[in-house]
Amino acid sequence: MILIGDDPESSSDLYKKILQSSNDTCFETSQKEIFKQAIALKPQLIILNAELFGNAVYRLCVNLREQYPLINTSLILINVPNETVEKSRGFQSGANDVVTQPCDRLELFQRVKQQLSNVKLRQLQQQRNQSLKQTVKQQKALSVVIQRIRRSLDLESIFWSTASEIHYALNCDRVVIYRFNPDWSGNFVAEAVSSQWRSLIDDPNLAVEEIKSTSAKQADSGECIIQLLDGTKKSWIEDTYLQENKGIYEKEGIPYRVADDVYKAGFSECYIELLETFQAKAYVVLPIFLGDRLWGLLGIYQNDAPRQWQTEEKEMLLQISSQLGIALQQAELITELRSAKEKADIANKAKSLFLARMSHELRTPLSSILGFAELLSVDPTLNEDQLDSITCISQSGKHLLDLINDVLSISQIEAGQITLNPDIFELTECLNSIKDIVQIAATQKDIKLTFHIDGSLPPYVYFDQAKLKQILINLLNNAIKFTDVGQVILQVSYRTTGKSSYFIRFEVIDTGLGIKAVEQKTLFRSFQQTTSGRQSKQGTGLGLAISQSFVQKMGGKIKVDSEAGEGSRFWFDLPLTEEYASTEQQAQFTINDKDIQPDKDQTMTKVLVIEDHPIQRELLELQLIEMGFETKVTADGADGLECWRRWQPNIILLDLRMPSVDGSTVIQEIDQAIADNPEYTKPKIIVITADVFYAQENKDLSLNCDEIIYKPVKPKRLLSTINYHLKNSRKTA
Repeated sequence: MILIGDDPESSSDLYKKILQSSNDTCFETSQKEIFKQAIALKPQLIILNAELFGNAVYRLCVNLREQYPLINTSLILINVPNETVEKSRGFQSGANDVVTQPCDRLELFQRVKQQLSNVKLRQLQQQRNQSLKQTVKQQKALSVVIQRIRRSLDLESIFWSTASEIHYALNCDRVVIYRFNPDWSGNFVAEAVSSQWRSLIDDPNLAVEEIKSTSAKQADSGECIIQLLDGTKKSWIEDTYLQENKGIYEKEGIPYRVADDVYKAGFSECYIELLETFQAKAYVVLPIFLGDRLWGLLGIYQNDAPRQWQTEEKEMLLQISSQLGIALQQAELITELRSAKEKADIANKAKSLFLARMSHELRTPLSSILGFAELLSVDPTLNEDQLDSITCISQSGKHLLDLINDVLSISQIEAGQITLNPDIFELTECLNSIKDIVQIAATQKDIKLTFHIDGSLPPYVYFDQAKLKQILINLLNNAIKFTDVGQVILQVSYRTTGKSSYFIRFEVIDTGLGIKAVEQKTLFRSFQQTTSGRQSKQGTGLGLAISQSFVQKMGGKIKVDSEAGEGSRFWFDLPLTEEYASTEQQAQFTINDKDIQPDKDQTMTKVLVIEDHPIQRELLELQLIEMGFETKVTADGADGLECWRRWQPNIILLDLRMPSVDGSTVIQEIDQAIADNPEYTKPKIIVITADVFYAQENKDLSLNCDEIIYKPVKPKRLLSTINYHLKNSRKTA
């Protein structure tokens, strides 16, 4: 379109060639009409004759340039006085070209041709820039969707943000995500809609009622909900249940449904009515697959007018629908994992409950067996054969106890229930007690057992003593078990790697059978044994697994160096904090329970035993009397509480699981009675239980009692514990 500001009659010859090449021209002689037509027609080129308008032509040029719709229109001023000032004034007014007097017809035609070409180039550049901006916008939206799917497992958040990003990127009127139910009914799960249009989610009855109404109209033809949403032809549905779900969108090689103009797409009148209710005039609908199953649809709608959906737009939507499928798969996988975890947790809980019950049922009689065996072992009336039998009973019982402890430990490790109970203790004394325990086995095999203790070791350390003992006893017993000739050595050394980095290295070295390289890879796995271990028919393959878990919990790692037939070396390092590594700090540490000899005042000490198991009750009574304590026993919690009120003992040995009134209730009742009656004195309460799990899971128990001892209880352990608490009570009295 060319708008010419000139008199067509007087200048017709000048524009003859232009008129011949263009059928779309308009002449105006009035400035007002020129301005009006320029706004209305948005011409590609405007030609203004300076001779017709005089100096006013410059102002007219400025006014035209200020109008936004004419930003891509070229302006040519003709018949401008052939003076530099006038030409410059023309360009400054916004003209793209200035033709001076006299204006030649051929020259004007060439100038017009050039400006029309420039206009086309500018328009093409703008289109490319706009397309590039739109592509960047779409890619950004796609990137946001992908990143959100990768970062989040919240499907609802993913759906809503995806709909919002598509709505913004495509500048469309509505984006919906629709989910199918197993019966092919469904519901909208996310929507982004422009403010001037009704929301399908905010007004769900609108969608539901219209779909129902349209479905009823199409019932005879067998059409279904999917047809209502995307206009799919009836031939693409099998019995309305989509038995080949994916095939609906792939039978014709088209992974989406596109309607640039719903009124020209050949849809049924019924379907058009539904689309009008949804206010849709153009749309793209894509399937969302969960694996091979059609999960739902992604719908993008233009409501204000038909729309030519661009290839890059459809490609972006394809990628997004694919990413939504990935998000669904991730969510389904997480759901499956959570379900599997819940089942595993239930199984672990059942296993823990079973082990707790079995532990209690096994430990209680085992405690009696070991206790009476120890009492009989010091009976001077027994002959040598009888003492050998007692020793056999005791060793078998201890072996069974070790197996029970191993199974409980590995169960706790697998359940993540292992906790450290560190305390200050004398390291040399701990190592000596370990040597006493394993020396018997070494002597029986005529193996030399040697402990090399570094003289620079700190006397006191802060570790979990019980776990350290179990680790070293496991390693030493293994070394003795697989060594027939030679020796087993425990080396304990003090090391430092820097100014504030201290640790103790424990090494167990033997001259035994050694371990094949291939078997070393499975040494620390539960229930795994080497060939030698299986041939020995001893153990369960749990000792090293338990020891490794304990060492790792304490900040180290067991390592092994071995060759078949060349013996083995196991070692690990445990870190020390600086205060326990410093010799200046060691003097302040003391151990209070070293003395296990009967106290001279024990005859004045009253000990109450509350234990429902008759054999265990009798055993404790005999042991306490032997130690010199004044002792009373009761068979349940209620009788125990009554005896405490009347007798006011110094020490209470309390079982946890008892009928009617259990151990925890006894502790609570005693605390309440003392709070209500100041005349009562608080006894030292030592819980003696076979129920390891219950005691560890009930953390408040350790706060309300003075100590927890697990059955079976060795007499020395019982005596040292009682003496420890008696001494502390005297100090605070």
